[in-house]
Amino acid sequence: MKLTPLPWPSCLLQRMEPQPNGCIWFTGGLSPQGYGRTSREGRGVLAHRAAYELFVGPIPEGMEVDHLCHSNDPSCPGGPTCLHRRCVNWEHLEPVNHATNVQRASFLRGRCDTKDAMGRKIADEPRKKPLCVRFTEAEVRVIDAKVGNRNRSDLLRRIVIEWSRREGDD
Repeated sequence: MKLTPLPWPSCLLQRMEPQPNGCIWFTGGLSPQGYGRTSREGRGVLAHRAAYELFVGPIPEGMEVDHLCHSNDPSCPGGPTCLHRRCVNWEHLEPVNHATNVQRASFLRGRCDTKDAMGRKIADEPRKKPLCVRFTEAEVRVIDAKVGNRNRSDLLRRIVIEWSRREGDD
C-alpha cells in the first residue's frame, strides 16, 4: 500500500506538538543534523524555515533562521541531539546573517566541549582540560571568506586540534 504524502501546509501543521517550554516541536522526519524536514510543493525543506515563512513571511535574501530558544538555553549541548532544532515556533525563530547564526551556535559561543556545533567529535586525541574557542563576528566573516561556510566545520576542527596539540606541548 502506497502512502500519499500530506499536502502543504498540512504536512507541517499536523506535525506540530507544543511543549511546556514554549517550543513547538516538529514531529515528522528529521535530517541527520536533527532539523525537522518537510515538503512544500514537492521539494524538501527544513521545517523551521517553512514555519517561519508560513506564519511570519519570507526570509530575507541571504539570511538564515536562528533558533532563539537554543541561543537562550546555556544547558543545551547542541549538535544533532539538540531538541531546539525541532522547534518550529515562529516566535522562537529569527532571521540573521550567517556570521551571527554561527556566533550564536554553542561551539562558537565558547562552550567548552569535545564536539563541534554539528555534534561531531572535534579531536581524536584526549585532552587534559577542555578547550574553549570564541570567534568574533569579524573572525567568522574572515573564515567564511577564506573557506566558505560549507567547509567551516572541518576548518574549525583542524584549528581546535592544532590548539589542543599546542596546549599539550607545554
